Formats: sequence, C-alpha cells, structure tokens
Amino acid sequence: MTTGTEQHHEHDWQSREYVDYWIGRDVTRDDERREHLLRMAALLPYEPDAEIRVLDVGAGYGAVSQAVLDTFPNAHVVLHDFSAPMLEHARRRLAQHEGRTSQVMADLADPAWTQAVGGPVDGVVSGIAIHNLREPELIARVYADIFTLVKPGGAFLNWELIQQGDTSRAANVRAALVMKQRRLFEETGVRPSLEELAAERERRRPSGGVGRRARRSRPTLMDHLGWLRAAGFDEAECFWRDGSNALIGGYRLSSEA
Repeated sequence: MTTGTEQHHEHDWQSREYVDYWIGRDVTRDDERREHLLRMAALLPYEPDAEIRVLDVGAGYGAVSQAVLDTFPNAHVVLHDFSAPMLEHARRRLAQHEGRTSQVMADLADPAWTQAVGGPVDGVVSGIAIHNLREPELIARVYADIFTLVKPGGAFLNWELIQQGDTSRAANVRAALVMKQRRLFEETGVRPSLEELAAERERRRPSGGVGRRARRSRPTLMDHLGWLRAAGFDEAECFWRDGSNALIGGYRLSSEA
C-alpha cells in the first residue's frame, strides 16, 4: 500500500518498526475488507482456471494479491511496492503460494517504474494505495503508465479513497449518528438526540478539528474516471462505492484499431 512519494513525517515505510506497527493496526480490518477484495478480483475478465499474470500496484502486505491468488488458482501475481519491509510481510503472508508470486520494488514517481515489471500483464489491481501519490498530474500519469502494461482484453481495477462532496459527507455523518442512536437505545434504553450525539462527536475531534491524517483534498470519483478514459481504458466504471471508498476500473478492448 505504499507507492514511493508519501510524506515521511506521516509515514516511514522504510522503517521496519513503523511498518510492523502500521500493519498491526491495519490487519484488524482484513475480514471486513475481504468481501470487497474478492469482488475486485472477480471483476478481472478471465475464467477462474485461467493462467494469467496480474500486477498488484502498491501491494503492501499482500491482502489484494491474496484475493487474486485465491480467485485464480493458476495466476501469477507480481507485487509492486516501494517499501522493503512491506514486501517482507507480503512474502510471509503469501508463503503458501510460493512459486506463484514475484516482487518488484519501484517508485511510481519515476516514469521508468514500468520497466521493472518486466512486460505486459493480463490485469492490474490496486488497493487503497495510489491516492498516496497526492498530485493529480502524477496519478493521471500512473494511470496512463498502467494502461501501457495491460494487454488488450485485460483490466485495471482500483479500490481507492475519493473525495466526498459536502452533501454526501453530511448524509454519511447523519447516518452514522442514527445508527449510534439506535445502538445506544438497544443497549441502554436511553435515546440521546442526534444533536447531542453530534456535539459529542465534535468534542472527540482531535485538536483544531482536523486530525494529523487530515482532511486532505482527494480527487473525486469523476476525476478518477476521467483519468482512466484519458489513459485509454474503455468502459471506465465505478463498480461499488461507500462514502469515501470506491472500486473503480477500466477495461482495454481485445482488439484496438
């Protein structure tokens, strides 16, 4: 889940100690993410027994790669990342798939990163990684790079964090408060008002109202779909969305004029 340009005052992906700490927290969400990762893998346009080669961009500790390997028993997955400690974790996690994986360490900010992959692939996947590039122009360029790697008939699928509009963000906050109100009533018999719950939520915010991870401005869904189309992908789609999480992707035609 590292790409090469993260700000190191927030993350130190080259530190084995920090990566161990980060994975220790993130891995607790593996079970809830599993269904979405398997859905992403299933969107690759191949039969389950196909002998395909798939690139996982910003593979991190291998959660996305594992879903692909489980979905396609004859697949080979190339795990890309910019963090050696992350790739070490991935190697251990995927030990049961020995012989079906390889690893590439490269910085997506370097246009030559595609050369390290070693030729075209049948599909590319990525999970909550490419947004770390931050610069819209760089993300758009990486999408174009990925297009050059995908064989005709293949696909690029990306579970990404996107910017929510004010209306959808407010709707999601209200839905969360309603669910909390219902849960508290079921557990205690007390039904606090939504206003009270909203006030409590504000009090619990980090100092200044913005956490260290921040409300960074992320590209919108329309930005991502536009970059996919500009890169050359056909049928750029959003297959699933839940708040700031979206599964997006595009397919490359089998025959191109």
